[in-house]
Amino acid sequence: KMFRNIDSDVSNYITLNLIYSILLDADKSQVIVKDKTVFNRKEFNSAEWVNIYKGKTIFPESPVNILREKAYQETLSHDIDLNKKIYSLNLPTGLGKTLTSLSFALKLKEVIKSKNGVAPRIIYALPFLSIIDQNSDVFESVIRANNIEPDTSILLKHHHLSEVFYEREGNEFESDEAKILIEGWNSEIIVTTFVQLFHTLISNRNKSIRKFHRLANSIIILDEVQSIPIKYWLLVKNILMKLSEIMNSYIIFVTATEPLIFEREEIIGLVNRDSYFTSLNRVSLKPLLNQPMTIDSLSKHFDL
Repeated sequence: KMFRNIDSDVSNYITLNLIYSILLDADKSQVIVKDKTVFNRKEFNSAEWVNIYKGKTIFPESPVNILREKAYQETLSHDIDLNKKIYSLNLPTGLGKTLTSLSFALKLKEVIKSKNGVAPRIIYALPFLSIIDQNSDVFESVIRANNIEPDTSILLKHHHLSEVFYEREGNEFESDEAKILIEGWNSEIIVTTFVQLFHTLISNRNKSIRKFHRLANSIIILDEVQSIPIKYWLLVKNILMKLSEIMNSYIIFVTATEPLIFEREEIIGLVNRDSYFTSLNRVSLKPLLNQPMTIDSLSKHFDL
């Protein structure tokens, strides 16, 4: 009877997909991957990774960099309550949201690990391929600054154009094994697309569902979240809420233009957003649409 009423509660959908994903991934991995030690997780104390990287990097003093550092310190000083699972980093463009969100996620990871004994994977999802390489390069620089080689078992870049290449501690895997390991998100930090993430969350395809269980006990960073079309907002809200409740996942929205997928009182803001937006020169829009306007009359509204 419960299965017949599956559509009545998204909790049933998540539970069934979780079980099916574990079985599916175990079956495919057992058949294809010869060296089972590749599934052993690597352990790092990564809370200070970004601080160490920043200490080795020269950032010229400027008004924007001062604001970036202020936002960074405010975010990292935020108290973490593990009962609160949905966060927002809402800052103007150019204030270093990539590094700040990564550092907060790494701090959150260590807090979760110390309390629950489970080290969450970090899944960093973006809407566009053009910025995946850029952000992945930043993460790679952070890891290298900590004298760690960022092989694929530590940092994985996954989208439909990704090279089928998987390396762990200098060992390269055959293409069939590499494909299984990549598509199963066997890495500590996964940089991927919204398409990969949301097709994993909402799908009936084996290829997508196979990595569904990787979302359990994970930290999911949604960068440029405003690019999600408004018609999907309610669906995204409901599935993420249940994901955080049932699978103990933590969600961090990163954006300069915060969409109302969640009401502000439903999420934890990591910074005092208004202080940063008012500190920068912003564009003010003054609609004058109630009557026709000539070029000459329009020009009077500009300082020439």
